[in-house]
Amino acid sequence: MDEPMNRFTPADAGDPGLRMLARLRADLTGAPADAKDRMRHAVLNRTLHGGATGRPGPAARWHRIVVRVSAALALAGLVGGAAVATGLLDQEDPTPAATSPGIGPNTAPATVLELVAQRAALVPALPIRPGQYVYVRTESSDIGTYDGGPWGHETVRLRVEGWDERWLDPQGMFPVRTRGEDSDIRPLTARDRPIAERAGLLRTQPERYDRRNDRYPAQKAELAAKGPDLAGRRSTPESLAGLPTEPDELLVVLRSAAAKRAGQSAATGPGVDAHTFALVADLFQTYDPIISPQLRAALYRAVAKLPGIQLVPGRVKLGGHTGIAFTYPMKGKERKDIVVDPATYRFIGIRSNAGGVDESWTVVTDTRVVDAVGQT
Repeated sequence: MDEPMNRFTPADAGDPGLRMLARLRADLTGAPADAKDRMRHAVLNRTLHGGATGRPGPAARWHRIVVRVSAALALAGLVGGAAVATGLLDQEDPTPAATSPGIGPNTAPATVLELVAQRAALVPALPIRPGQYVYVRTESSDIGTYDGGPWGHETVRLRVEGWDERWLDPQGMFPVRTRGEDSDIRPLTARDRPIAERAGLLRTQPERYDRRNDRYPAQKAELAAKGPDLAGRRSTPESLAGLPTEPDELLVVLRSAAAKRAGQSAATGPGVDAHTFALVADLFQTYDPIISPQLRAALYRAVAKLPGIQLVPGRVKLGGHTGIAFTYPMKGKERKDIVVDPATYRFIGIRSNAGGVDESWTVVTDTRVVDAVGQT
């Protein structure tokens, strides 16, 4: 058998998934409908349990304030034993399984996070050359605040669902251009409906937008003048590559950056740990395309060491996507969840304020490196 097969051969040579992997290789002609899933799971289970290392490998007086989070993570498609970089969501994948490999009803959060870390270590980093950009497409449900409009001084809040695509400069991951569509706009509460109706904000047709980031030159200048800053959300491929990948060492760095960002002097305690979890969620939202597999896995392992880490019971729904969520309780603060696929453990998005009227989420559906802004 060739080298990729040797890497993942289990102690049980009769494993049907591995036999299928070896027999079908890149040609899936005539294979069962679940062939790719079985192949992935066989490789994953061997990596987790058999000791293989895998491959680390808005005009006028009013304005709209909408924060669309930009997450971008790659997927490793395992075909014939080789890791292939694709979009985040493999459109050929079936609906996520009802159960998750390796997870039982009483599985501890740290155990699940270790499974996720093992999977993350197999996802190769996107190779980026100077002058290239990171393209990210997302689906999201956000809260938009409209104020100072022709209807007077009332503020109205709307839930806006849709998609967007961004072209990001890898140095700082600043958006250069954003275009997309607001497909569904609804008042957030009963109080907001009459204000929104008077203002004509409840459009029945999707609204397209295409805009440049006017702050981009200033953001670049700040990065050049002050340098990268994990706490200040100015990270670069080089600065991320300099972070430790040993989980305990990384956790010290993350806690220090989280305390700095929160304006706290001490980098210990539950308050800092909650901010540390939020910091890691922000890193996945923004920087994942330029994070190495080793650092990505280490981030999950560092999160597993937070004493208050929780696994959200059951499955969470982000639009048409289903996932497993990890969270950390934050009193009086915006709570964030990191969400992964229940069948493959792939990162699929971020959810904020789960269960509240302000709940919002973002799912990354595609990410790639392109040579020019506007290219897909």
